[in-house]
Amino acid sequence: MSALPVIALFLPAGARADAWVSAWLATAEAARTLVLAHGDVYAQPAHPLYAQVLEAPAASRASLRPVCVCCVPQRGLVRTLDESSWRFARGGRRAYERVLLLSNAAEPTAVLRTLLDDARIAAKYALARCLVALREGPPGAAVEDGLLRRLELADALLVDADARPAWQAWLAQAGVPPPVCSELASALALPVPAPAALHALRERAHPGF
Repeated sequence: MSALPVIALFLPAGARADAWVSAWLATAEAARTLVLAHGDVYAQPAHPLYAQVLEAPAASRASLRPVCVCCVPQRGLVRTLDESSWRFARGGRRAYERVLLLSNAAEPTAVLRTLLDDARIAAKYALARCLVALREGPPGAAVEDGLLRRLELADALLVDADARPAWQAWLAQAGVPPPVCSELASALALPVPAPAALHALRERAHPGF
């Protein structure tokens, strides 16, 4: 059985996921897509293939050995993806052909590392693309590290239609290559990144990139 593609969509902190996904969920394409809400993403779509991913509080995962936030395995994500194969099955077959993962994790690297490196996930799923949604217009001269990291990890950006021209101009000046879309359907219709691009994503999703 071939690995199913996973599209990771990282949202701004506190953002309502429905602002980006509600229109797309009405399409025929969404009918065969499993939608997962990771972390404290506000999303409860009327979608039959939907699950909330619950992670254990950071305190309960503490150990004597300090671990940076980008290295913390997302065990709730692993468990949810593993269970979805039978939880969302019809006639002994998975009822979905791909996964849309919605997350507003403060550190996307931890989520991407889990998707790329966990053996249980790798046996069934493959990270196909990394989308980043931006709620506001482009920054000024000072750019915070968190935004830079998200821009570096993205192979496409989602922004409000009104802010799209400003973001395109800012990204062109900054030399950041991701295409900019204002609708999820447009971002999903882009050509899937080549294996070399996903290899580069793997390199960037590890500490020290």
